[in-house]
Amino acid sequence: MMLAASCRRPIMRKLSLLAVVILKTFASAEENGNQGIDSLVEWIRNSGGSVDSRQEVRKGRFKKPRGVFAKDEIEEGALLCSVPWSNIIKPTENVEGNSGKCSTARALAKELSLGEESKFGPFVKILSDLGRPSLPETWSEAGRELLDKVLGKFIAPQDYMRFGKWWREECKGDPAVAPEFDAVLLMVTRAADVALSDEGTASQAAMVPFYDLYNHRNGPSHNTRVEAAVGQEFKVYATRAIKKGEEIYNSYGNSTSEMFRDYGFIETIPQMWKFDFGGGKETEYVMDTGIDGALFPYWVNRPDSKTTAAMEKELKRLIAVEIDNFSWTRKKVKSGELAKEEMDTIWSYHGALMNAIDHTIIVAYGGGPVE
Repeated sequence: MMLAASCRRPIMRKLSLLAVVILKTFASAEENGNQGIDSLVEWIRNSGGSVDSRQEVRKGRFKKPRGVFAKDEIEEGALLCSVPWSNIIKPTENVEGNSGKCSTARALAKELSLGEESKFGPFVKILSDLGRPSLPETWSEAGRELLDKVLGKFIAPQDYMRFGKWWREECKGDPAVAPEFDAVLLMVTRAADVALSDEGTASQAAMVPFYDLYNHRNGPSHNTRVEAAVGQEFKVYATRAIKKGEEIYNSYGNSTSEMFRDYGFIETIPQMWKFDFGGGKETEYVMDTGIDGALFPYWVNRPDSKTTAAMEKELKRLIAVEIDNFSWTRKKVKSGELAKEEMDTIWSYHGALMNAIDHTIIVAYGGGPVE
């Protein structure tokens, strides 16, 4: 039974605006702090590149992951970093698409195996310290079982086991070979797309030192832009004035579920949710904030009544999933079958879904804003 809009209230649950938990995948890097960052910056500068000294790498507040922050005021248009092409790990030849990504992953695996003997030594040291990224695909059997219960039949990402399949089918690699597949996952979570030419849209994946330290956020907080092409220096600029103490952000994409699948974290608002409940019509919904900081949810394309009903059903299902499995997950953590990080991340994603779906229904019933 559908509920009237006047009877509904947002289910904020464990999620407040400031507590949409960002669970970055690289805990080992956080434990190591800034070890190796000074060497990395010096290496870039000695190679003819630059890193603006008004930036520092440190942990954020509220248990946020390590990121890049402004130590002083940075003006709009400032060159934040410039990385020479020779300092970038890339395909052995100018190939695009899957071929280029396969080549980049293998080049990265080779450099990681060389360790200190690699010509990318300071960069390789930091990447090696990170270890294997914690993505849904790499989680324990219990973790994936819980995630499957949360996702059900329709919630994205249904394809979270995609990277091993891609490595096997497109690159003829073996996901069971840990060193190589670790390199694949590092590439997935940290590589940049570099244009093959100034005119075309074709690109190849490349591992760019220092640039990969910028965390993700969309909306007004996103304050950088990139200029990059094959064979040229990789440059990052400030798109607006950045205040002292403010974090400097990149954008990894525009889909909350894809951020979760590809990077293992739940992005901070603004969030872009895409829903397809089997009708073949995907609907997009944004969770944003207004000038006063209050939540401002809106549809990019409004759902029909069938989709709204499906979302009501999905919300009830998600409530039942928590009731039926919350105690089970605690037992699995206690037994060692489920990592606490995995449990926390899955329940955070569950909470974000609950919050987003509940708001989408309210807006759909109440005739809320459409972009």
